[in-house]
Amino acid sequence: MRKATIIMTCVSLLLAVTWVAKADSLYLTANFNNIYLTGSGLNNPVGGGSIAGSKLNGKLLPYDFCIGLYTDVYVPKTYDAFVTNNGTVNGGNVKINNAGEIAWLLTTYASPQMTHDQQVAMQAAIWHIEYSTPGNIGLSTSAYGSDVLNYFKTYIGDVNNGVYKHNDFSLTGFDWITPYSYNECNHTYTYYQPQITATPEPSSLLLILSGLFSLYGLKIFRKKFQTA
Repeated sequence: MRKATIIMTCVSLLLAVTWVAKADSLYLTANFNNIYLTGSGLNNPVGGGSIAGSKLNGKLLPYDFCIGLYTDVYVPKTYDAFVTNNGTVNGGNVKINNAGEIAWLLTTYASPQMTHDQQVAMQAAIWHIEYSTPGNIGLSTSAYGSDVLNYFKTYIGDVNNGVYKHNDFSLTGFDWITPYSYNECNHTYTYYQPQITATPEPSSLLLILSGLFSLYGLKIFRKKFQTA
């Protein structure tokens, strides 16, 4: 019993260290794409994803696209960040419009190996879906060739197709990230342009802790089985 207590205490300490270390930090690089859009209230070009080389809590992101078109973010820079897994931003206070459709689109088409043309089309498609009311966000036909425009048509076509209605698609496989700054004098937050990425794989430390729990559970099971 004493050995079990010592093991659980050590595991608890490791978990505590992991929790303290996980103050969410987002590093955005300056490796973004300039995107030419059609729509009201836009000053072209608009900076967007995938922002190559960005990191969340020191871990390289597989890709990083912008959600929210009318809010700025400054790069390269490291931000404190709110991270959710439910399609909300700004500390969980704002629900992204058509978040399920965006999650389905990224699950289906996004990857670290996307070409430049695919990234531009994907970013434009995300904004088109997010701002579907009135739905006037599109790619400039005069700025891009057929490859980019065809990718864009494919992405939004698949989402809008009657077969694919995915607003109930799972949001938990993604990190919905809001960079922010906090003013200690007046206790207010300033939110910057939210980002979305696939949720990174668990860290090696968490995998080790999971293994320790599994081994300990197996040892207890064997002892009970041998005693029976």
